[in-house]
Amino acid sequence: MCVFDGEVTVANTRIAVCQCANDGRQFTMYENAISHSVDANAMILAVPGDAAKLELIDVSATEDPWDKLEEPVYTGGGSGRDEYDLASFCAVDDDPPLEVVQVGGYRCSIAPGLADLKRSKAIQLPPNIESILGEHYPAGYCFLICQFDAITGDDKRKMHPIAYKHEMHVSGCLFIPTLHAHGKATGDETVSKRAKTHDDAVRIDWDHVLYLINAHLYLRSRDNSIDEYSWPKCRNIGELATGVECPVKSVQRVRIFRYTTTPNGDHWAK
Repeated sequence: MCVFDGEVTVANTRIAVCQCANDGRQFTMYENAISHSVDANAMILAVPGDAAKLELIDVSATEDPWDKLEEPVYTGGGSGRDEYDLASFCAVDDDPPLEVVQVGGYRCSIAPGLADLKRSKAIQLPPNIESILGEHYPAGYCFLICQFDAITGDDKRKMHPIAYKHEMHVSGCLFIPTLHAHGKATGDETVSKRAKTHDDAVRIDWDHVLYLINAHLYLRSRDNSIDEYSWPKCRNIGELATGVECPVKSVQRVRIFRYTTTPNGDHWAK
């Protein structure tokens, strides 16, 4: 789930996932373009597994990482798989208070569980964030809190992906955080309501491109564009992120169209 505190416009979301060959963990690379009316706006990403196994990776120096996952030679269309039952598991942590670390242009904190979100002091979060996230991730997840430093004036920095490794979900599937909740709560319309509007998904402005390395999507909707590449420019994810070992055999590139019937929810790949 991607949750923003405050009213934002989010576009061009791109997410890459794979399972690392060297340690079996999942690698996730996430980027979007946002515009908002306030200087500080935190993004929260749900992450399966133990917070102690979550490792942040600085990819700010990598030039055009998304271009390296593209391939001009089209080798065939992909097909979706049926949805399946995902196992859930519980994890209770009483780790020390949250700290803030700098990863490229991001300030980041890691909350081991829902109860730890209130420990985020340097990066302010909505007061009801625990209940919002608890509706979707009651157990088995930690939370990555990110805030990109404001870019002003003649600052030469540019947005870059946030990348991290974490435990695989207990199901053995790759977790893709595509559920969104954006907007400032006003009156009875809360962020949690927005996150639950599955029946009104046609009105949600989706703009996602997923890069599934050596994996295929379990589709939530048939209204997706899918291409498969057999020889992408990037031959090992280690070219994009230091410490990640994952030879690239294929990439399934999935476009989730805007204003389709795709539900507002996370996706999974295997």
